[in-house]
Parts: sequence; structure tokens; C-alpha cells
Amino acid sequence: MLHNHKTTDRPWQEIANEMNDEQNGGKLLQLAKELNQSMEHGEREKVRKRLGLDDLKQDAA
Repeated sequence: MLHNHKTTDRPWQEIANEMNDEQNGGKLLQLAKELNQSMEHGEREKVRKRLGLDDLKQDAA
């Protein structure tokens, strides 16, 4: 599934903390999308490690 929003390097906890203080609805929606993307990225990384796919990527280099 392709996402139209840019990727983030920020941890999801940092984004969630920023959401707690945000009052602007538009910014809050943007942060919610970033939070979702960050959490999905974290889950993908866990699965890649569990399946050993990161090791394959390094071996190919």
C-alpha cells in the first residue's frame, strides 16, 4: 500500500507527545498521519528482523 505523505524518522512516542499539546485541528490531523506512518514503519522493521530479511539485504551488498 502506497502512502501519499512523506516518511518520518521521528519515533512514534515523540509524535504522540506533540499531539497532546496541539490545538490546531489541521496540524493534529497531519501529526496523526505521521504517527500512523511511524508506527507502521516500526512494525515493518520488527517483522523484517524476525524473518531475517535485514540479514539478506546486508549479504547482497
